Amino acid sequence: MSSYDTSCSFIFVKEPVSSDVTTYSFLFVKEPVSSDVTTYSFVFVKEPVSSGATTCCFVFLKELAPVSSNATAFSFVFVKEPVSSDVTTCSFFFLKEVMSSYATSCSFVFVKAPLSAEATTLSFVFVKEPVSSNATICSFDFVKEPVSDATTCSFVFLKWPVSSEATTLSFDFVKDVVSSNATTLSFDFVKDVVSFNATTWSFVFVKEVMFSYATSCSLIFAREAVSSDATTCSFVFVKEPVSFDATT
Repeated sequence: MSSYDTSCSFIFVKEPVSSDVTTYSFLFVKEPVSSDVTTYSFVFVKEPVSSGATTCCFVFLKELAPVSSNATAFSFVFVKEPVSSDVTTCSFFFLKEVMSSYATSCSFVFVKAPLSAEATTLSFVFVKEPVSSNATICSFDFVKEPVSDATTCSFVFLKWPVSSEATTLSFDFVKDVVSSNATTLSFDFVKDVVSFNATTWSFVFVKEVMFSYATSCSLIFAREAVSSDATTCSFVFVKEPVSFDATT
């Protein structure tokens, strides 16, 4: 890692000042191999400008190994309406193992202060070399209505060859009592044999009144062919304010 020379170039583009459209584009070129290029591009759109606070921190750890597999491109957009206390903290960590194993660990936390209609749209794309077997497309949308706090999150993992290796994951969060609903979601996907990884699951979490917190979870795993298709999914939901309401 010490031999990696990292150059960073970025551009700030602000469209009409009233809407405060800020575009950041980053290009990281890491030596010694020119194919190891990481491109970051993201846009922050903040309505009323002065009070829009957005915190985004992320860490990418990449093994040296075949550097052609170390190409990660992602773009995402945060759209926030009335923003005075709408603080969104997003931190995620991707760990990619060598070549065929490609263990990707992603954990992120969204904490939103109770405010009126806050819409957060986040979409990013992961492209992993060799592209024929390791292309991951992930896009999802967070929409929170006032007080009822309905959050819909759906994203699709598309991996080549497309015919046998399509992974679709969609889930919906419906929260009634919102004031202190902090949801921490972390999950890990490990896939070894990439030819037959067709996994589709969907689940819905419905939380009723404060103390009961009924959580309904239904998932479906559809796997084409062999048991050697190793898909590991682990996730933890921690719900405030009650300590006993923990679902693992």
